[in-house]
Amino acid sequence: MHELMYEKPLDYLVGLCKILSIERQPLEIHWPNFVELKARRDLGVHNDWLVNDVYLRKVKEARLDQVPLPGTRLTPDFQYLTQSIELCGALVGAFADLLGEKWIPIAKEMKLLRPDQDESPRDSRRLFGLSQATTSVF
Repeated sequence: MHELMYEKPLDYLVGLCKILSIERQPLEIHWPNFVELKARRDLGVHNDWLVNDVYLRKVKEARLDQVPLPGTRLTPDFQYLTQSIELCGALVGAFADLLGEKWIPIAKEMKLLRPDQDESPRDSRRLFGLSQATTSVF
């Protein structure tokens, strides 16, 4: 899993979905913005928030339309942070839905859920401790 974190963005998504045995298509709507978020985080940690070739390569691979010029400072503002929180919530919610669809029926069949946990895959967000509010995204 550790090595997977250093793959190209799309390869990371493909590998993660393979490990979790889930479809990647429902996640693809969120993935380009997640790639940008992670690439910007890397800028802050490693390059004083200044756009470099690594950032540009990652956002181009994610097929994002608006790409800043090299050397542009991308310090996150409040709006960016709010959007990032919403994005992460939506992505985690999508993962929860996919994992619930895949694994809740198996857990029921194996009697791994308590009798009072008559969860359907649609209830996966509650089962995983997420609120239904984790669905909005910018």
